[in-house]
Amino acid sequence: MVSHIRWPADISYDIVAVSLPLWRHQHLAVSYGGLQTEPLLETTEYMPYGTGNTFTYKDQVLGLTWSLRMTDRFSFGTTVKYVRETLADVGMTAVLFDFGTYYLTGFRSLRLSSSFSNFGRQARPDGTYKKLVLDEQTGDEVEADLNYQPFSPPTLFRLGAAYELVEADNQQLTVAIQLTHPADNAEFYAFGVNYTFRKALCLRAGYMANADEFDLTFGAGFHLRFRSGRQIRFDYAYTQAAYLSSPQRISIGFSL
Repeated sequence: MVSHIRWPADISYDIVAVSLPLWRHQHLAVSYGGLQTEPLLETTEYMPYGTGNTFTYKDQVLGLTWSLRMTDRFSFGTTVKYVRETLADVGMTAVLFDFGTYYLTGFRSLRLSSSFSNFGRQARPDGTYKKLVLDEQTGDEVEADLNYQPFSPPTLFRLGAAYELVEADNQQLTVAIQLTHPADNAEFYAFGVNYTFRKALCLRAGYMANADEFDLTFGAGFHLRFRSGRQIRFDYAYTQAAYLSSPQRISIGFSL
């Protein structure tokens, strides 16, 4: 699977992932994600219109996932991620973990899922920075090398449910709801509807409640199946933003 997302302010996020089946209902996956900006103009306190230099911001994550289907109804998985964040010449690394579960309730097609993302120790940028501080002995201002303060990773908890309102031979209508609880922000809710025709064409719509920036989402997908068993899936989504430019998502999946 490959995915490309265009966020506001010329920010792009690209994802590549490969999943392989193992023995006894187990799967192993490797993934890479990279978020980066276009070159930004450097400004200072004395040169607010720019110094003539530019810098970039970049996030990179490399993940290894293992999952197990314990029964015909319950599955779970975990991911260990190596994360690297770079802002100009300042960098930071961390090791984080994700956990997730998937449960078929047995009531028709109702299923539940949950995930706990970005669990790990506090992280701190590498190196030091210079700052003018007051010397307690002389009372003069002196330049000191100080360490960056550590902070907690952006832990995120999600709980979701999905159900087919219509399930026929040639069409399917699925509704879904998700609660997202960030550790550093207010909870928000997402509601979605997906209509599938002949297991090939998908039309989607969604709405996010209590979110600061985004609300309505529209999308479509196309699924091709070949006699050899191979499959290709193309998906597109557009999210309406309140103040910034509206992000777009493009994904292509291959099943070999």
